[in-house]
Amino acid sequence: MQKLSDNVYYYRFNEDHDWPNLGYVCGDKHALAIDAGFSSSHAGSFYAALRDEGLRLPDFTVITHWHWDHTLAMGKINGVSIANRKTCSLLRQESIRLKDDRYLSKLKRSYVYIATEFPDGDIPEMIPADISFTGELSIDLGGLEVQILQAESTHTDDSTLVYVPSSGILFIGDAAYANSLSGPLDGKKQKSFIKTVRDLDSRIIVDGHQMPMETEDYLASTCEPIGNAD
Repeated sequence: MQKLSDNVYYYRFNEDHDWPNLGYVCGDKHALAIDAGFSSSHAGSFYAALRDEGLRLPDFTVITHWHWDHTLAMGKINGVSIANRKTCSLLRQESIRLKDDRYLSKLKRSYVYIATEFPDGDIPEMIPADISFTGELSIDLGGLEVQILQAESTHTDDSTLVYVPSSGILFIGDAAYANSLSGPLDGKKQKSFIKTVRDLDSRIIVDGHQMPMETEDYLASTCEPIGNAD
């Protein structure tokens, strides 16, 4: 676990497994995680790290978007999961596809990390969230507010951001990245995303697969070149 403030941590990404960063926010009464993880191994490692730090297991887990590396451990989490309605719809669709042996075999060939995390006989399971929302949602963890909001993204159509106003820390999942499966990059969506981030006045951004960065440095290095696209 890496500490960002008194109440905010993240479990560092692992490139060898394509494990994304998992966030963690703890108030006086409740704890909240950002993303469920890729597999039972990923979620188990995250929870072991929490125990090592003497931190409570999450009561809530917010899903940033439907992609496999962020969601295939949803059946292994403690507490309840939260996702926007678009994400829940996509999770349901993917859960049906994963039951098709031909689709799963093709997926394992095209995305090697699925085969690594789920070897033969270990079937990935995707489930919808326990709680769905549209637009924005605020949770009081006990003296600590967390804001959860949908945002436009070039990566997926179901992006959710998680903001901790008291510390100025913003978890964005993969929202700033392009999606090679979706065709030409949409500069308008990226500009909308940048505006959303700036309107929140965040201090630090934690994305899915990089070290945390100061917001303006992150936008300049990761988003602005894409945001200038037509």
